[in-house]
Parts: sequence; structure tokens; C-alpha cells
Amino acid sequence: MDGHPTDDDGREAAQEVHSSPEVGDLAGMGINGKRSGCFTSSRDSSHDPVSMEETVGTGCRRVSQGDPVQAQPRGQRTSERESEAQGHGDIALSGADALEKKDELGLTGRRPGQSYSGEQRQRILDTVQRLKSRGVSKTCVLQGLRIPRSTFYVWRSEKDRKTRPTAYNALLEHETQSIVSMKEHGAHLSHRHIGGLLRHQDVWVSSSTCYRVLKSRGLIWEWSLRESPWKTAHYEPYEPNRIWGEDWTGIVIGGLRHYVLTILDLFSRYIVAWGIFKTITQREVKNLVALGVMSQGLEEHAPKPILRTDPGSPNMAADVRIFLREIGVVFSPGRVSRPTDNARQERFYRTLKQEEVYCHDGYLSLETARSSIGQWIQYYNEVRPHQALFGYPPAFVHRLGNKTQLLEEYRRNVEKAKQKRKQWRILNNQKPTTFFTGNV
Repeated sequence: MDGHPTDDDGREAAQEVHSSPEVGDLAGMGINGKRSGCFTSSRDSSHDPVSMEETVGTGCRRVSQGDPVQAQPRGQRTSERESEAQGHGDIALSGADALEKKDELGLTGRRPGQSYSGEQRQRILDTVQRLKSRGVSKTCVLQGLRIPRSTFYVWRSEKDRKTRPTAYNALLEHETQSIVSMKEHGAHLSHRHIGGLLRHQDVWVSSSTCYRVLKSRGLIWEWSLRESPWKTAHYEPYEPNRIWGEDWTGIVIGGLRHYVLTILDLFSRYIVAWGIFKTITQREVKNLVALGVMSQGLEEHAPKPILRTDPGSPNMAADVRIFLREIGVVFSPGRVSRPTDNARQERFYRTLKQEEVYCHDGYLSLETARSSIGQWIQYYNEVRPHQALFGYPPAFVHRLGNKTQLLEEYRRNVEKAKQKRKQWRILNNQKPTTFFTGNV
């Protein structure tokens, strides 16, 4: 009792135990630590490693050695907690062990606002539950891991809430089966392709819905593609036959190199004209441009498109420039070593090679190549959905000639599909059922 001040009645005066929460914990604990009930010593601990021994093993109460113990009943509570901490000394972690645990859970070096993965959430929930079963407070464990209590309880409520009511716009069973069936019969189709192809069956579902359905069944794989250097194109046409892109790419026919020469409408991505040649000269370029003009029915005095090409020698030939000037086509060559100047044409060749050319070791004859590539181009123009065209095929957009009407038609059909689902449930007296969260 020596050295402690006493009052007139001889009772020991209780001294205040000061709290000093670590930097970053004030928002979760409050200024006085009343929310979590955890107290620390008055020394600066902002540079100390997070110690589970000081927060978890001792019931989140840390008292400096020089501080006296408070009088009853608060002193009694302090003694009880100290004795309790001794009883849990076997589960207390050192500072290094706590840092290692945070590293295992992926909690070190986190950026502000960075989300937690599903695996991380589950491991944190398991860790907190395991320590709680051994008598450690959840609040103290979460403080040691630097995870807000509100975040933890949201995770736990999501884990416990396995089902939720189905909205009236939820997919019908046959729509879900159509998505899965098309993926099973066409493994090369992406979720965007499936969303567009199902429209031919009068099934109107978005590409994101297709993605969720396929992902819930493990039918999605990751694609890693290099990002385009340019986000926006230099030319953006407002109607068909305003800007054409022309280019060629190599293929192998009978062991010899040949070339596929195409003209692409940049508005609708429609293949206006194409051909296969043994070599590319100014003659092939002029013939293909003339074929494109005739196939689109562009009359003599009608406005002609701008022709976007690379600066290759067949395109830059004087005869080509004279010919284009005579028929009224504006020549627009790209820059040297800048394939992005004709990016949409280059992107078309990637699709052509991945879906057609690379599927063959080589074409046996010129007739075989023309037949196979011609069938694929017909499929590309008339059937294959295009992501940049809201899932519609290029031929449909080329004939419509107005992307505003295209988007309105898409929204109208989606709304029609929603009403059809709602009416079906009303007619069949189907009450909202339940399904697993994140299914569709």
C-alpha cells in the first residue's frame, strides 16, 4: 500500500487507467474504447507489430507495469481478466506469429478500399470462430487482424443467408437450360456469343446473365489478352458505307502461301468483299474495291466511302490512287508501323484465324479454302453475334443502318421477355421460389 495515495477513510484512491488505441483503431473503438471494451497502455504503439499476445491472449486489456490496480469493483474485474488471460496463455500469439497469421490471410500490405476474396473471408471467419471456441473475444481478434466488426458481421450474415426470394424477372428453367445446353454443344462459344445466338430461339438474356449461369456451373474460363493501345478510334462512322477498311493476311494452301484480302465496313463490321490470291498487287486491290462498290449498289453519283488501308506498296501504288480518285473513293492510308490505325480490320483477322484458319493444318486446294472460308464469312456476316453491335450480327446492323434504332429494339425485346416471364408465373400461380445466391 506504500506509495499509493489514500482518502480520509483510509481507502486506496483508484487511479485512472489510460487507454491508447493504436493508430487506425479509433474509428472502430471510439475515443475511450467503450465500443469494444478493449484498453491498451499509454505508450505509443504505432510502430509496434500487431501483437495477438497483447490483444487476444490478454482479453484486449494491456496495462503498463508501473500503473497501479484500481480499487474494487473495477480492480476486481481487472484481476479477473488477468487471471483469465493466464488461463488462455497457451493460445496467445507473439507479434511475429500475428504478422505471419495476417500474411497467411492476405491482410498485409492491403490498399485502401481493396476488397476481400471469398476464400479470404471464409478463412477469416474460420479463424475467428476457432479462437472464439477457445474463449477469445471476437472483438479482440478482429482488432488484432485490423478488420472492422461491421465488416465481419456482414460476412457472417451473408454466409448464413443462403437463399433469397426470386424476383419476377428471374430466368425460367427452360431459359437456364438453353444457356447451359448451348455451351455444352459449343464449348468454343463465349457467354457473349451465347447471349446473341439464343435470340434466334426467342430467348432474350443478357451476356452478364449468361456469364453468371455458366460460372455457377464451372463453364467459364479466363482469357488474357493484351489491352488495345488506343481506346477510341480516329474515325467513327454514323451509317454504313461511310468508311471501309482494307487489308490482307496470309494462309497456307497446299503448302504454299496465299493471302485473304477483305474489305470491312467499319460501321457494321460487315464484310463487303473478299478474295483469296496467290499474291497481292495493285491489280487485286483495284478489283476488290470495284467489287465492293458494285455489291453495295453505290451508283456513279452516290457518295463513296473513305478507304482506310495500311501503307503497303500495293495500296500506295500510283495506279490505285488514280483508280480511287476516278470512282470517287477517298484514300486514307495509315501510318507506318501503326496497325491500330486500321484496328477493326486487324481485329477481324484475329477472329478469322482463331475460329477458321487455325482450325486447319492447311487447306488442300484453293477451291477447298474458298469454300471453307466463304462459309465462315457467311456465318460471320449473317449469324455470329458481335460484342460491339450489342450482340447482333453485322449483316443485320448493316441493313438497319441506325444504331440508335438497334439499341431501342434490343431494349424493347428485353422488356418483352421480362413481361413474358411475369405473365407465365401469374398464369401458373407460381409463388416466388428460392434459389442459391449468385445463381442467376
